[in-house]
Amino acid sequence: MFTEHAGSGRRFSMEQAIIKSARRIQSSLLFTAGRWSRVTGASRRLTTSATSNSSDTSTMQEDSPPSAAKVVVLGGSGYVGQHVLQAALYRGADAVSINRSGIPNTSGSWLSQVKWVAADIFNSSAWNKELEGATGVVSCIGAFGSNEFMEKINGDANVLAAEVAAKMKVPHFVYVSTVENNLPDFLLKGYFHGKRRAEEAVLSSFPGGRGLVLRPSFVYGTRAVGPISLPLAVVGRPLELLFRFPPFPSLRQTLPGTQALLAPPVAVQAVASVAAAGAMGDTRVKAGEGAREGVLSVDDIVRVAREV
Repeated sequence: MFTEHAGSGRRFSMEQAIIKSARRIQSSLLFTAGRWSRVTGASRRLTTSATSNSSDTSTMQEDSPPSAAKVVVLGGSGYVGQHVLQAALYRGADAVSINRSGIPNTSGSWLSQVKWVAADIFNSSAWNKELEGATGVVSCIGAFGSNEFMEKINGDANVLAAEVAAKMKVPHFVYVSTVENNLPDFLLKGYFHGKRRAEEAVLSSFPGGRGLVLRPSFVYGTRAVGPISLPLAVVGRPLELLFRFPPFPSLRQTLPGTQALLAPPVAVQAVASVAAAGAMGDTRVKAGEGAREGVLSVDDIVRVAREV
């Protein structure tokens, strides 16, 4: 998945290219979207109201009970992180963001309800006190770049975060990782290897279902890149519908290199809702039958988002 950290120029160019290509196929998918809109994903339980220069502000199910809790989001100024903070606030939690720059350059009344802490993740003494009394931590830390850089940010940073949270006796830890893949090992090696190292650290530091790993694919919504808002749903929503049709599910499991590429995209509201609920100890946030404990696939995320 895409997360906020570094290399925003590279991501912006890639997302522009994706959007341009997707517009060519969108018209042919409109009939499909209309026909199948009633059977898809988690976003039908969530509505979105846009704010200027801001990512989507989610309105969750009105029957979600408030809870006295504290959720700390690592990388909370990013695309997914901001939605996780909003989901936590909606559920009645105190919300804290730890990120390099503090409060993001965006707008929305929810921003004033979050405690923004500017700190380097590798300097844990600057932020570990924020974990005192926390119900759960959600890490949205990740980046693209050289293999060495990706190992450091996707791997080392999240391994450290899990270790610090466990030492501070935080009950729950949720890591927003990335979809399973069968790409050749040399493609984005540092990205995927770093993510898997982080997953193992979370699961070992928080056993018994207290550690959760979310493996979303392409996460769509409205994403702010500087002054520009990218409507990623223009790409993601049609592809989510398309990739759930035969033969894509079977091709995804059989064709080399397609396990990640053909995974149905998922709405950012669904990922955020599941992450916040997991950090608050909601027992409905769990992997599907037969899956490894604590590891939620794309389908698990969509299923759980409907329930929580």
